Amino acid sequence: MKIVDERIGLEERKILENCIGKELISITHDAFDFNNSVSQRVQVDVDNSSFYICNFDRPEDYYGSEEDIPILSIEKTINLPALEHPVTTPFNRVIKKILIIQENQRLYENDKQIYDVWLTRGVLFDFGDGQLAFEKDNWLSSEIFIRRGYELLKEFAPEDEFMKEEWPDGVRGECSRIIEQIPDVIPKAGKDH
Repeated sequence: MKIVDERIGLEERKILENCIGKELISITHDAFDFNNSVSQRVQVDVDNSSFYICNFDRPEDYYGSEEDIPILSIEKTINLPALEHPVTTPFNRVIKKILIIQENQRLYENDKQIYDVWLTRGVLFDFGDGQLAFEKDNWLSSEIFIRRGYELLKEFAPEDEFMKEEWPDGVRGECSRIIEQIPDVIPKAGKDH
């Protein structure tokens, strides 16, 4: 069985952990064309620092063949040309918690598991009275969907999207998600906390 793990790593997680309790000033990305998605990167400004939510191509095993697969990541710096049509959206909201949406895709051939793939599907900032979400599009797309509102986990592509792929005869896919929360425990209000 082939195991692929492309979830965000510890250093990337630390960048997100450092956002808790800080003010999300703004996000900057290329202008939307046809929908609420952008290609490859979004700059996130928190207090006096910035980082990027990226979806860059890396050569990976794509279920039996090597392909350039976009992988969601959190980067402190990137070395790319400036955005062509940058749009900055102010937020000025304190980040209460962050949800990381981890997806596990499993592929079976004649009921024998042949792939176990983990990837980060998205990152969601929760302000207590609203949310901002970034969702990686499907495997071969470098698009990042940006959503603002409430209960945004319900807006993510359904897990069964992976299972509906056109697999060869005898091959089937399964998919599930784990939602990780930063911080792991939200302090309760009161004099003891």
